[in-house]
Amino acid sequence: MDTPTPGPDQDPTAGLPSEILLRMRQEARTKVLEARKNAHVRTDEESTHPSGRIDVVTCDEARPYDLESTEPLEQRPCYWTGIRGAQFADPTPWHYQPEIWHDVTGELVPEPENPADQHAVAIDLDGTRVGYMSANSAEHAHRLVSTLRARGSRVHVPLRIRIRHNRLLEWPQIEGYAALPTFVQFDQHLPTEEQTRDALQPLWDALAPGVIEQIARDNFYLTTSTLHEFIELRHLAPSVGLPDRALLQAVPRGVELFLSEQGVAHRRARTQERERLMQERNARIIAQHRAGAPVAEIADEEQLSTGRVRMILREMTLQSHLNVGGKQEDAASKADLVSYIARCRDARMRRRAGVPRERIAKDMELDSASLKTHLADGKFIENPRANTNRLTAARTIRAQGVTPAECRNNSELRALRDTLLLDLVLPGWQSDAGREDQAE
Repeated sequence: MDTPTPGPDQDPTAGLPSEILLRMRQEARTKVLEARKNAHVRTDEESTHPSGRIDVVTCDEARPYDLESTEPLEQRPCYWTGIRGAQFADPTPWHYQPEIWHDVTGELVPEPENPADQHAVAIDLDGTRVGYMSANSAEHAHRLVSTLRARGSRVHVPLRIRIRHNRLLEWPQIEGYAALPTFVQFDQHLPTEEQTRDALQPLWDALAPGVIEQIARDNFYLTTSTLHEFIELRHLAPSVGLPDRALLQAVPRGVELFLSEQGVAHRRARTQERERLMQERNARIIAQHRAGAPVAEIADEEQLSTGRVRMILREMTLQSHLNVGGKQEDAASKADLVSYIARCRDARMRRRAGVPRERIAKDMELDSASLKTHLADGKFIENPRANTNRLTAARTIRAQGVTPAECRNNSELRALRDTLLLDLVLPGWQSDAGREDQAE
């Protein structure tokens, strides 16, 4: 790194009256001393150092880059940035020659108990904190550094340090830069998503059912209590890098991805179970209806509204109609279709006789929408050739060989159902199309 080299030092105190200079010096010194006094004192857990070491960025990797590098971060291993708060550090623990830049190695140390920022990541030099990563960088790097440390390694990066004399303070002051790893560089030292998934599976399988149920209720996000359960079983997944304390900000990213996958699988299973139960319920409703049970009785037994039961009957009847003529033709479905045609004709006949719609709907146990459909279908069944639009749509659907799953809208579903009605009420309706064209 080509560290920016300032020109000849300019004395910021030059020309100032002595009383102003003394006041400025006192204010500056007070600010520094207050910052040192209020600095976070690490807990015993934060001060614990793993036995291993990883140079997550080496000096050779950092050397080609500097503060002005413009390459995209995903294409390089690191980025140089100033060490935040270094100007407040006491430089006396370090015995580097003053006014000269020194290439050294520092350690990244998470401080989850830091009251100013639970995502704080300090930068240590020779075991003593010199400053911090920026808050924005630390927010993303905290869990990654914590994961590497939980896997047994201290995390080291290149630094450039200089101790210089501050003329305002009349004290030595430290300044420096750190080569911080990019996400791409971190990933080279962390397990892949697949490796994390395989490593976590034994732990997940060992969790008590009640814990998994709680995680599901929390939408597959860990809470402090459920993280405790993970930590109790962390020996089953030592390579994952789970923290030894319930610190949510230190949970490895791979754990969150694993839980997200578990959530997808859980929701899929619940959907399948709901569909199975709904199909069983609908089958019971159809069976009771065929046995002659009134809609009100079915609704009471299934704890549904009568309107909902009628809707299910319509949907299931339509589906059974569409099954007729298929490779797995269902005799009961065909019987239902014949019965439906008879009901449509009956509704049409009653309406022509002047019976009010409300009376027909009540007698036939239909709602207004169902009666409207019955009357329209009854009119079509009486004389299909009079409704050229429906007849043409049915011929087109039959010619194209469209299946129920391929229908793009309700109009195509209706046309497909009309083909089944026409098969029963107008034999040869498809071949009629050619003769009609010739007649025209």
